[in-house]
Amino acid sequence: MTLEQIAQLFGMPSDALARSVNAHISASPDTSVVEKDFVHQFTAALEQATVLFEDRSVAIRWLREERIECFGGRTGLDLLLAGRGKNLIHYIESLQAGYLG
Repeated sequence: MTLEQIAQLFGMPSDALARSVNAHISASPDTSVVEKDFVHQFTAALEQATVLFEDRSVAIRWLREERIECFGGRTGLDLLLAGRGKNLIHYIESLQAGYLG
């Protein structure tokens, strides 16, 4: 999956997504590394959410719209854009294990 494909899933311009992905970085390292990490974490989160909800479109909607209380009301996409994809993936895994959120 590419950054452009992810942007398409969420109905946003790919350049806007790229700016959002890089916005949480104070110094400006190689943006391609940051974007690759985002794509990797997004793909893993989408796969886990698809397993959880048994439907990819539901998983995408959940990542985009569902506010997660224990993360201050942020959505999964918000967490991914903030560089907290690993936290999101652990949260989804806890839901799969039976934690109710």
